[in-house]
Amino acid sequence: MPPRLFNVPELDWEHFSISPADLEFLSAYLLEIETPLEPEELAAQLIRNRLRLQREDQARQPVRQSYLPKNNYAEGDLLVFPAEDWAAGRVGRVRPSRSVNGADFKVIEVVFDDGQAREYAASLAEHALNQEPLEQTESPDQQLDSLAKKQAPAVAPKLVEAMRQSPDFVYIAGRWFPRALIIDVGEGQLNVAEALLDMASGGPLPTKNLLGEVELPKGVNPKLAEFSLDRALQEDERFDEVGPAGEVAWFLRRLEPAAVREASLFLRYVPIEHDRAALTEEMLEVERHLEDELTPRQFQPEGDNPEVQISLLFPHWRSGALPLTRRVEQLFPTAYEAPRVRFDFVDAQRGERFQGWVVRPHSYIFGLRDWYLKRGLMPGSYVHVRRGQNPGEVLVSA
Repeated sequence: MPPRLFNVPELDWEHFSISPADLEFLSAYLLEIETPLEPEELAAQLIRNRLRLQREDQARQPVRQSYLPKNNYAEGDLLVFPAEDWAAGRVGRVRPSRSVNGADFKVIEVVFDDGQAREYAASLAEHALNQEPLEQTESPDQQLDSLAKKQAPAVAPKLVEAMRQSPDFVYIAGRWFPRALIIDVGEGQLNVAEALLDMASGGPLPTKNLLGEVELPKGVNPKLAEFSLDRALQEDERFDEVGPAGEVAWFLRRLEPAAVREASLFLRYVPIEHDRAALTEEMLEVERHLEDELTPRQFQPEGDNPEVQISLLFPHWRSGALPLTRRVEQLFPTAYEAPRVRFDFVDAQRGERFQGWVVRPHSYIFGLRDWYLKRGLMPGSYVHVRRGQNPGEVLVSA
């Protein structure tokens, strides 16, 4: 078994909690690098810092040697046991023992950190455990980085919750930054951003395209300037962030299609109480075939197919929509939190491009009405959907 990064137990990941000291460290770190970071990147930095502090604390402790049966030990020696998941303890009594196959040896009592005491052989030249522990293939810093990267996904959600409750951090499009560094963006600068989006038919435009015209203080870190503008746009109701995960793009809310801002008239639904247990298997099979977003998510078929075939229902045909079910959603762009995501449909047979929207609050895809009419589709027609070759593209055919 390769040795661990430390000779003391690892952090308790299952019950890992975020402390004020953790948030202070991350705030100072972000202030130093002046770069907004995603939760997993911040979680990895937090874990590295925790483990670094633990390593420094361990360095101040008496040296612990690895237990090997062939070695001699004295009362008070500190040992770690590679074969027992690097458990640590202190040698208590040492006594001679009867010979084994003519070889004399000693017995040492070891009291472990958890208070338990066990006995082990010492001064025993022939023993299976006398092989030296394997040398570490990674440096301590590399091991620290590996462990931080491994545990970051589990720690990130707890970190996000702690930062949400802290007044010292701000959030936009999956990235976090200290509030103290945010640049003030005035009403006049936001008006310029609105005018730019207006000239672009509402958008979408990435933040860097707006920064060229929205004048912010010179000499500011470009990433800080971009994050500050993103934050100001997010807090202004005129603007809607519609970029897929990992990208930030802005659209004028007043120029979004009506069915993107609110549920399409033909897709509005008032829940009706019913007992699913009363549905027969034939009824459930029809429900699965219909591919309706109103089917409770836990009863929707799963799928990871490169292409999905959908039979058009009248409400979807009339609205120019597709259902955002579990089978369908994996083919479309998603986002960290943005309720609406703008992308491009591409007619797989004719190469024509047109605007599409993922409307997450209402679980449908919008933007296909004109294409349905142009291709002569009707309720019951089959639509084939697959990922495009480029990010932000979805291919459709009929």
